[in-house]
Amino acid sequence: MNRVYKLKVDNSQIVDDFPNIHKIKKDDYLDLSHLLSSEKYQLTEENIVLRANFDQIKNYDFVQNELNIPILSKKFVNSLNLDNIEGLNLIPIILIDDKISHNEIFKTIGKGIKKDVPKNIDFFTIKFNKQFDYCDIEKASFRKLRSQSNSLGILKKPVLKETGNGFPKLFRIKESITMLFITHIAKQALEANGIKGCIFEEVEVTP
Repeated sequence: MNRVYKLKVDNSQIVDDFPNIHKIKKDDYLDLSHLLSSEKYQLTEENIVLRANFDQIKNYDFVQNELNIPILSKKFVNSLNLDNIEGLNLIPIILIDDKISHNEIFKTIGKGIKKDVPKNIDFFTIKFNKQFDYCDIEKASFRKLRSQSNSLGILKKPVLKETGNGFPKLFRIKESITMLFITHIAKQALEANGIKGCIFEEVEVTP
């Protein structure tokens, strides 16, 4: 039986309780996790400009951030060859040194970033164009919502069903827009390449 893990960010990388990567302004990208799971909405690097602790992000490949989205280094991407997976799009992110004040980032006219502003363009997020029906609903655990009594609720403990063709190396399921799953082979590839910032939590898989 295939082994699967929930891929989580290692929050021990946080310094002084402040996100390693955060929004330019407080109200930026409030629904970015939803947009990244939408088949209809398209994103480009112009849509995602964030601020980052440049001293911290150089130490990690799976980076903690306040938007609750996967942010991956080029090393992570190359370790799993993610640019060649059907149904998955890599979205480049422009990171601005958070030592620069907000007023110094953008041009006075237009929305462009000033040329002399320090940037890092070596990180990506992922847009999944497909979420899979892998959840074993009868055995998984959900928390019911009073406001949505007819829905399953929030997935608390995922249990996945074995598939005839195996699992994709990195995937999401329809019951959660935030949980990210990875196969045992992909986990081994990340570990072999010294990828930093990940926690792997094994998930039950039923026949």
